Amino acid sequence: MRPVMYCLLALLLANLFGCASANQPILPSATAASSITPTIILTVSPLPSPTPIPTLVAQSAENAIKQMLNQETECAEPCLFGIIPDRTTLEETQSFYEHLNMNFKRTYKEGKKHYYEAGFGFDDNWGIIVTNIVEDGIVRNLALGLNFVNYTGSTPQQEWLAFRPNAILERYGQPSDVEITLSFPVESGFSPGTAWYDMVMHFPETNLIVSFRYKLTNANQKITACPLTDASLGMSMWLGKEPHNPPKGIVSLGKATILSLDEFYDLLTKNSQTACFELNENAFFPKP
Repeated sequence: MRPVMYCLLALLLANLFGCASANQPILPSATAASSITPTIILTVSPLPSPTPIPTLVAQSAENAIKQMLNQETECAEPCLFGIIPDRTTLEETQSFYEHLNMNFKRTYKEGKKHYYEAGFGFDDNWGIIVTNIVEDGIVRNLALGLNFVNYTGSTPQQEWLAFRPNAILERYGQPSDVEITLSFPVESGFSPGTAWYDMVMHFPETNLIVSFRYKLTNANQKITACPLTDASLGMSMWLGKEPHNPPKGIVSLGKATILSLDEFYDLLTKNSQTACFELNENAFFPKP
């Protein structure tokens, strides 16, 4: 609206309502109106503070977190529970974790980077922890960890259906690389045939790395890995352009197995109960 129209509107309101309220300007008298331009003062009241999202009680928080681990979060780009690297703010992230009763706190600072952690422990002795690396008030990188080492439930693979290997592959497609580690216990007290292996999948186009850890109890003469049915010890996921402490120094799929990347992808996405492959022990422990 032009200034002249503001003036006319002010005069019209004054004629209609008589005396101005305390927050309105005092208009000049009729004798001075021809020489003084009326001034309109706009009084802006402060916006009310947003209502804090209530924190869920422990049981409700557990149910909500489990639901997120079992249902894929719809995002336009790779995200973790709706948190998107380089887009989600620290305030939004803090509000999200506090609502889920996940004990969000800053753990340390490294240059401009601030490291925040949020975690939750479940009744059947497993837990989730998320590291959020914040710079300039924006979450830049995320690292998710699920720990089933002391799990007392019956089916750990059913606790995180949206993050199992086949679900990750179906969501993000074929990885550019797959790497595997293999280790055996050096301490006494373990049953013969005990071994552990990690399977790491790389998706560089989406700045994503996903790693799964399993325990074997029959790794005697032949070591067979079945990632969709083996006993899970946990999984880790890194999102962002600069992953924090990603896995290193492991054996590529082509050396650890006889599978190609195409065969690996088809095996894990089309054969949920028989997705097994043998590991070449010599690739991990070369003989002199």
